[in-house]
Amino acid sequence: MSKKILATLAFALTALQVGSAAQAEAKTWYFNYQGFQHQAFVGREWDTPAPFVWEANASFGGQFVAEDRNRDSVISRDEVSSFVLRGFDYGTCRSEHFYVCGIERFHFSSAGLNFKVVENYNDGDGAVFTNSSFDSNRGWKREHWNWAWVDSDIYKKTADTTFTISAPVPEPETYLMFGAGLLGLAALRRLRK
Repeated sequence: MSKKILATLAFALTALQVGSAAQAEAKTWYFNYQGFQHQAFVGREWDTPAPFVWEANASFGGQFVAEDRNRDSVISRDEVSSFVLRGFDYGTCRSEHFYVCGIERFHFSSAGLNFKVVENYNDGDGAVFTNSSFDSNRGWKREHWNWAWVDSDIYKKTADTTFTISAPVPEPETYLMFGAGLLGLAALRRLRK
């Protein structure tokens, strides 16, 4: 009888540890925005830019890796270890001197994904600079200024822009914990026989 009680207690403790660890582990989410009003412009800063044109296939997608450390079901900026948009990791890039990059804003919960990422460069003299950013509320903006010449790309988010996000992809540790749980169940069943 005492073997059964000890086995059940050990199993319950293992299940509690696995359950609490699983909630705070790093997970990967994949997301995509598709369909934007697009405006491309090359010219002098006083020239009139071209009108916006709807591009249904224009797409901005990426992934982020985060861990809900405080277990409040909300992912904030300090819980994000990697944020990749169109192949560039804004979560791990390093700003220095005339180059600035990173995540300015991040919030993810059942209410949705809200973020802004930036990458800026200037030559230090104010003659040339490049500014690019993606804001989940507005869209993508890239501008390159060289004296009076402007080269810009703007993808404006509209009500027709679609947003998709996948369920988190379990990290390898999740499978190890799942396997340990199955082994624990098998051991418990064997003890009961």
